[in-house]
Amino acid sequence: MYYKTFTKLGFSESDLSPTPYPLFGFNANPKYPLGKVTLLVQASSRTVDVEFLVVKLPSPYNLIMGRSWLHDMQAMPSAYHQLLHFPIEHEIDQIRGFQKSTQACYLLAEKIPKELQVNSIEVPDQESLDDVGRLPNEKATEGLDRVEIDGSPGKFFMVGTSLN
Repeated sequence: MYYKTFTKLGFSESDLSPTPYPLFGFNANPKYPLGKVTLLVQASSRTVDVEFLVVKLPSPYNLIMGRSWLHDMQAMPSAYHQLLHFPIEHEIDQIRGFQKSTQACYLLAEKIPKELQVNSIEVPDQESLDDVGRLPNEKATEGLDRVEIDGSPGKFFMVGTSLN
């Protein structure tokens, strides 16, 4: 959940519980949430408890409903159809997306500065088992420095020489 939505719902930072783990995917760096809050979410006739991580980032969205919510709802989403199917008592219910809202979010997202966008890196196809059993410096594509822990040759880690 984005902080602006959290505050518009009438909550303050004192309503948050601590979260010890970061989120990944925001501008390709870990982002620590301000905290978490559990709220009842009603979708049609179903109501489930949902734990939201609250982040202070700009976004055209109010919140992102994650996989755990979809799983709890036993929902089947279709981004293409902007539709969410989920079972209720003796039938299947659905939530339809709203085309104008989707377009507005898309247009706003286009205005977000490039440094806030998530970038992906393509890795060329490589034989995944060729390097099994080889030393780390033989597998690396750049120079590595070996750093021993407590002066023990059996305890070490490798650091890229290009790092500051």
